[in-house]
Amino acid sequence: MPKKIALLAIVILSVTVATLCWFRSNTPSSFFCESNYSVVQQINSDHIRSEGLISAELSDNALFINIDGLLIKNEKKYILSRSINVGLKKYNSSFNLYLVTSLKTSRDNSDNIPNDIAQELLFGDKSGDRIIYIDRISDDTILFGNQMFPQYGCRRK
Repeated sequence: MPKKIALLAIVILSVTVATLCWFRSNTPSSFFCESNYSVVQQINSDHIRSEGLISAELSDNALFINIDGLLIKNEKKYILSRSINVGLKKYNSSFNLYLVTSLKTSRDNSDNIPNDIAQELLFGDKSGDRIIYIDRISDDTILFGNQMFPQYGCRRK
């Protein structure tokens, strides 16, 4: 009788472990982070500086970004408050590049940045913005930006 109980316990334990492993491997890995950000950019006579808070949630096929802050372009001040939902598909895994399959931007009523300025700093809907860089460099940090270089870093709190 004790051998049957031991065998039953081993079978139940094995099934439980196999089930947990299956759920873990088939559940999309999600990553959430929140960080302060600071961007300084000077191109010809345009001077842009922005500071604020950025949060990002990354899953296998989507990146959701929420960004709030102050932006100054050539001494004119703007309030930035946007959410960007980006649908993703792997483009080139070797270089951490993803194809943007969908893009939806929502802006708060307090956001007063003209769209052309915001697209310089965020992901826009221009055809060149259809490939983005996303690299999960550790368990607590991701880098993301356009296909040329990462523009933002975000760390788990």
